[in-house]
Amino acid sequence: MQENSAVNRLRRYVLPILAIAIVGGVIGHKTGAVSKDNLWYGLLLPAVLELLFIIICLVNISKIVRRYRRLRSEGREGLDALQSALEIVVSPRIARMATLEPRLYRALYLSFKGKAGADEKPSFDTRKDSYAFLVKVFIFLCLLEIAVVTALLPQKWMIWKVLHLLLGLWAIMFLWADYRAMDIYNHGLRLTGMNLRLGLRCNLQIAWDDIAKVRRISQAAPNGTMSPGMVKRHPGLFYLGLGDICNMEIILKGPGCFQGMVNEIPGVTNIMLSLEKPDDFTAQIQSIKPELYAAN
Repeated sequence: MQENSAVNRLRRYVLPILAIAIVGGVIGHKTGAVSKDNLWYGLLLPAVLELLFIIICLVNISKIVRRYRRLRSEGREGLDALQSALEIVVSPRIARMATLEPRLYRALYLSFKGKAGADEKPSFDTRKDSYAFLVKVFIFLCLLEIAVVTALLPQKWMIWKVLHLLLGLWAIMFLWADYRAMDIYNHGLRLTGMNLRLGLRCNLQIAWDDIAKVRRISQAAPNGTMSPGMVKRHPGLFYLGLGDICNMEIILKGPGCFQGMVNEIPGVTNIMLSLEKPDDFTAQIQSIKPELYAAN
């Protein structure tokens, strides 16, 4: 453990020290603080650090490739395997951010291919009629802004027109891909437990042994929110919906920590869902774990 900790610290600080050494050497030479005769000694430390940094990168790349291949051979989806492999060298948050945009592009590709889900197993959609209207309004406003800015800016500012156009189209792509991902990555029930997903927003893997009760409810979305998140007035309550009425509650035996789009979601004890077909959801739970729903 101590050896791994030392390696992690070395890997973390080599690049900043290398950058500082190079900048310091350049400044020292330009200001005359380091003479030409002694410049070689000033370059020796950056050269050694650079060589060490390259070696560490090569070692890490081989580790990333090995873990990626192992996870793929175990049946993990490509981008999930890549995210897990990147966590060898960066924090889980950075690994999720690095794979977020490729996931959006993949969601668009799957939606254009007409795939209803990311796999062939039964899944349960989140109600999103209200959110769909909001997304369409935002996309219309983005298109309107692009048209107005393109028309108003003079021709001599063509580079800014093009830049604004590209940024606007990217924003539209992001919104639409995020929305379409909610049709592809949705809730599923397996023999091992629940996989609760709302597109790329949340990914909650819950084993059956961690669930105390599943019950039907009818409750408005907390604070009228249009996105998933913790309810501040009720610690531990996590709303996994898009503004529609909640019709299902999952009560956990203890606090859990789950994966959001970027950050972790700690301390979750109750999960509120807003499902298109709650009856089908409860019927499948009763076929797999009837004691959880029969306790209502």
